[in-house]
Amino acid sequence: SGALNGAMAVCGAALAERAAELVGLSGRALTAQIARSAASATEQSVGGRAFVRGALTGLIDGSLGGAVGELGMTLTDAETWRRSVWDVLARAGASLIRGGLLGGTTGALAGGVMESATRLLQARSLHNVLVRMDEALEGGAHIDFDIAESGALENLTLRFGQRTTDGDLAAHVESILSIQRASRVLSQARKLATLGGHAQAEVAKIQPMILDRLRQLRTALSPETRAVIQAEIDVLQANLDEFARVARSGDPALGPGRIGRPDAPPGYPEPPADHYYRRRGDGWDLQLYPDSPEGTPRFTIEPDGNGSFRIGGRIGDSGPAVRFPDGTTPPQAFDQLTGPDSRSSFKQYWEMLRDNGLATREEVIAAMLAPAGRTEDSVRHALKEAFEGRVLNRAMRTADGVVRTEAESIMELRRLTQHLNSSDRGNITEVWYLARHEGLSAHPTMTRDANPGVEGRGGRGVRNPDYLEGQTLVEIKSTRIGLGPEEVTQIEDDLLVAAARGTVTVSGVADPQTVNAVRLVFSNIEGARGAGEDLARWLRTHANFAVEVFGSNGMSTRITRANLGELQRARGVTTLAALLDVL
Repeated sequence: SGALNGAMAVCGAALAERAAELVGLSGRALTAQIARSAASATEQSVGGRAFVRGALTGLIDGSLGGAVGELGMTLTDAETWRRSVWDVLARAGASLIRGGLLGGTTGALAGGVMESATRLLQARSLHNVLVRMDEALEGGAHIDFDIAESGALENLTLRFGQRTTDGDLAAHVESILSIQRASRVLSQARKLATLGGHAQAEVAKIQPMILDRLRQLRTALSPETRAVIQAEIDVLQANLDEFARVARSGDPALGPGRIGRPDAPPGYPEPPADHYYRRRGDGWDLQLYPDSPEGTPRFTIEPDGNGSFRIGGRIGDSGPAVRFPDGTTPPQAFDQLTGPDSRSSFKQYWEMLRDNGLATREEVIAAMLAPAGRTEDSVRHALKEAFEGRVLNRAMRTADGVVRTEAESIMELRRLTQHLNSSDRGNITEVWYLARHEGLSAHPTMTRDANPGVEGRGGRGVRNPDYLEGQTLVEIKSTRIGLGPEEVTQIEDDLLVAAARGTVTVSGVADPQTVNAVRLVFSNIEGARGAGEDLARWLRTHANFAVEVFGSNGMSTRITRANLGELQRARGVTTLAALLDVL
């Protein structure tokens, strides 16, 4: 009802072109069908509001604008659209609700800005965030939420104005991710406090720090400031994990447990002035604060020989991150990021956008955060997020709007991302897989406390798999050379939890979720071939393990212990390695 009433705010047939991209009808033909259906529905109303053709048109626009990933799996046949629009909406309702797009307001309320917000939230797997138009904000944005007694978030809402840019929306979506992360840490702290006594005193050191970070994240932050807050939250999480391990071990040799320095991970010394700890690969490193005075020396950390770490030597030639000078204009920043002498990874990203007609120089400049005083990395990161939706849309549809098959789509995705760095390629591949599969929950949390024996990233006892699908952990790999040691340990942790029917927690879901299977997905067949020995071992030893590979022709094949022999016989081979060679 709320979505239908919201549709009254928008008129115009531009939606017909967008809908036609999904179902193969021409814009004019679809507009005519909508008009015919609306003619008999003019006097119908929802919530006391009468509907006319423009309102119905606006409804479709708002619904489809941010729901391409969901509706693409439902409205794929032209026959669907030959029925009445009311019937179309009824049949598509489940998909729209799964996408978190109906309720209160939809894209129909705010046109392009609402569509952008919805698309960005979907791309980051944020399905429990309300979106609201607030005319008083004009070109700004704000995040609202309440904190329950348990530490969980309630009423999480993204508000924005009619002139809010995609870049600012992307920045606030990233803040929402950090807010959810901080909320999970706060919930863990309050749960530990229920242990009483010493636990309450230790948690009391951390709770005010988490609440302060949550307060900061409500407001507009630069990407570099948000990155610092996220790093600080990671440190607080590491301290809580270590405290919980000691407090629950019952081993008197470990002592009562202490959170000695909330600004340093367990086993690490106090950071030097102007430095903070940042998670890096398998451990931690020191990073200068963005506002450090120019020329501030940067220090390193090194093992102390006793299982802990100490402050190492100075890095004499490394100062703060490279910043755009005061007065730098967006066109000047664009030339610096994409020029022939640029070492920024955005150079390759821009060339992909340009060469495939996905964005113009003017559009990139318009979407750019004001660069003056900001780091190159923060501006680059926000731009990639602003245009990620266009890359995904081109992978899913031709330039003429024809929906690609899954095989065609993955082949196009490979082509588009072939020159990007591994991080950018991996991020887009994860979003693409999410858009093609219903029922995925992004980045569940798997801990050693809930699942004894979990190694965790860098030995910390915590992992965040890519997705949870029902009771199956799903990991996506876009590698072209196989799996590294850390990735092998990651999959073995997943398999350990699945074999024990362990649990993970999912953002927005109160109860822990049981896990009993693992699926490892390779978007490039070369990556699967490079990991052949590990895959063969896991298939041999784990009946609950499956490999999904996208072959050289883009076709998806799922391999399990149960069907491996049949697949080999069908291809005339006798080993997994030979099977991967012919896929």
